Amino acid sequence: MSLIEQAWNAFDAGDFEQARTLYEQHLDAHPTDEQARFGLGYVYVNLGLFEEAEGLYQGLYQEALQSQDPRAHQAMHQIGMLRRVQGDYAGALTAFEQEKPLIPDDPFPRAINTYELGMCHLRLGNTEKASVELHTSLFYAQRSMDPIAQACAYRGIGELHLAQDNYTEAQPAFLEAIRCFEAAGEKRGVEDIIEYIKELEEASRNSN
Repeated sequence: MSLIEQAWNAFDAGDFEQARTLYEQHLDAHPTDEQARFGLGYVYVNLGLFEEAEGLYQGLYQEALQSQDPRAHQAMHQIGMLRRVQGDYAGALTAFEQEKPLIPDDPFPRAINTYELGMCHLRLGNTEKASVELHTSLFYAQRSMDPIAQACAYRGIGELHLAQDNYTEAQPAFLEAIRCFEAAGEKRGVEDIIEYIKELEEASRNSN
């Protein structure tokens, strides 16, 4: 088994320190291995090493731009993700906006990008922009035929309605999200939506 495979297995098992060691050993011998650098970035994020992760992704992004690699958007997407994880929604929004024009004509990455844009706008209180991006995400997700992308879009729309105290619209969106997560076999996603529905029921009772 290669170091890369061992590193991925360690990551999958939650042993992030071991995964870090293995990725770094591999990169000592193969410093330009893009797959390993992305993998190490994921490890850094899970270890809370956000500066190291962003530095890694910024390097990948700049290299991809210089070589006109269409995957440049993937590196910028990861920058947005790690900023969002830290609660820097304005910084994440900037990154996802930078990613947007780099995305190829593929509905799946477009669905993911517009979902992230929508959620950042929602967290920043920009509900009108959030609505536009989240419904655009649903459009692309349905075109992609990917149930998880569809579930995320529906969940985001449900969260938007919940934030607007629009409980009658929130519930069907959350139920659609559950349906899509179940179709994908994503139990964790279903459990998360059930918590939102409990929150919805509590908010609805308190409003009466």
